[in-house]
Amino acid sequence: MSACFACPDRESRLDVLAEDDRGKPYRDLPELYVFYLTEADVWNGEQTVYEVTSLLGNTRMIHSDGKHVFYVNARVDDGSKIAKMMQYFRTADPEDGSQGALSKRVHFLKCEEGGIEIMCELSERIQKRGEMIGERRGEKRGERLAKQMTARNLSCMGMAVDQIAGAVGERTAVVAKWLAGEAGKN
Repeated sequence: MSACFACPDRESRLDVLAEDDRGKPYRDLPELYVFYLTEADVWNGEQTVYEVTSLLGNTRMIHSDGKHVFYVNARVDDGSKIAKMMQYFRTADPEDGSQGALSKRVHFLKCEEGGIEIMCELSERIQKRGEMIGERRGEKRGERLAKQMTARNLSCMGMAVDQIAGAVGERTAVVAKWLAGEAGKN
């Protein structure tokens, strides 16, 4: 079995050498293609598409494991179909029908009844998720500031740094920095 989990800056790949869960031999599994779409020419090579080639150690021997990685950027327009599609991604103009089924879907989502509702629901979910993330960050920041204030107050009352650390549930070194006026650094 072969799987790829791609994030903007992380990737994990799991390979099982014997058979997948349906008894299909590893050698018969499909090739894996990973595309990273970027707004910028991250490699500064003035190309629309960069294919990543894996080399074995310090050799110049190409390693092929069935995984193909491509970086496709929207900054360079070399006149190719891919460059035109990347330019389309930059604008997603619903009146631009140059990308066939993709253009039709964009037009539906941006201009037609049903599509607009889908986009509104999606926007609301994104907003709610952002609010939840912001609330969690705010709560953590508030908890940290409360600990810092409590630490300062306990220090003013004459309590030792190690006791303060125990009282606020923080490492002694962190509390010592807070009390030294370096609270913003933690």
